[in-house]
Amino acid sequence: MELNSATKQKVDDYFLLCEKRIEANSLTKEQIVDFVVSTEFSEWNDMFLYVVNTLKRNYREFIPAAVNIQQHKRYVERFLEARPEFSRFLKRIQSLLMVWQEKILVVDDDNMLAGLVAAILEDEGAVETAANGDEGLKKIGGKYFAAIVTDVDMPIMDGIEFYKKAVEIYPNMKDRFLFFTSAVGEKRIAFFNKNNLKYLTKPSPIDDIKRAVANILRRKTQ
Repeated sequence: MELNSATKQKVDDYFLLCEKRIEANSLTKEQIVDFVVSTEFSEWNDMFLYVVNTLKRNYREFIPAAVNIQQHKRYVERFLEARPEFSRFLKRIQSLLMVWQEKILVVDDDNMLAGLVAAILEDEGAVETAANGDEGLKKIGGKYFAAIVTDVDMPIMDGIEFYKKAVEIYPNMKDRFLFFTSAVGEKRIAFFNKNNLKYLTKPSPIDDIKRAVANILRRKTQ
């Protein structure tokens, strides 16, 4: 599969125009964003994403590439989301073909709060919920979750015990946990610090929750 000459010329023209405006010291922020988004949205990217999408379905070794491409797309989206003046560019990026959807698990015995956190994170991936650590443990045993947001105080199995059992079975899961709890005493803070664990206190701003989970999703694919 080759890139057609018209597409090559279109991409080359964008970079040439960008270089000329840089040399003339006349490049605006909006033009920079336009150049970036237009390059991302070119037919070359559509073709490339289609190929990766096809390969990942048949060869597991291509899954990390798909994950990294999707993470890059979300990085660009987050940048544009924080700048309302670039909303028209955001819509173009969001229309790009999706090659991967991360799975996120929210564990909390408060169904209303779990639903709220799930709604906050729905732009980051497919979100599932569990009512306690025991349910959470069963869920992670059945599929891969890129990020796990868990409360601490829950019936049947609390968040600390859930974490300990999870990493005992899946050691590389340690970096995927984010504790979200209203009860943060010295003992718990010491536990979080000792194990280099991420945590937020309830309530926390929506942006802080999204940013914390985004940082987990941006880590290198294991």
